Amino acid sequence: MRFAAAAAAEYTLTATRVSGTACTSAADCAAEFRNQLLRGECNLTSGACEPIDGAGAVALGEPCATDVDCPAILFEAPPGGGPWQHFSCDSSSGKCVL
Repeated sequence: MRFAAAAAAEYTLTATRVSGTACTSAADCAAEFRNQLLRGECNLTSGACEPIDGAGAVALGEPCATDVDCPAILFEAPPGGGPWQHFSCDSSSGKCVL
């Protein structure tokens, strides 16, 4: 069975930039963009929410955007269940977790 390709439809797309309230802290970005984990830091110069750039230095339980933001490994002496634990960025909470 073959299907005929639909004809292309022409359309116009427009966008309008509007001014809004500038962020003053990371809390402003978390409140405004709570479902957009990649915009968790506030650039105080521009007043815009920006991606978190943790570079492996975000502490356990702190906001992150990707696994790269969280430390790669943590040494833990037995009997803690093994010598290595891997941190990751939990997508539902947006925080570094074990």
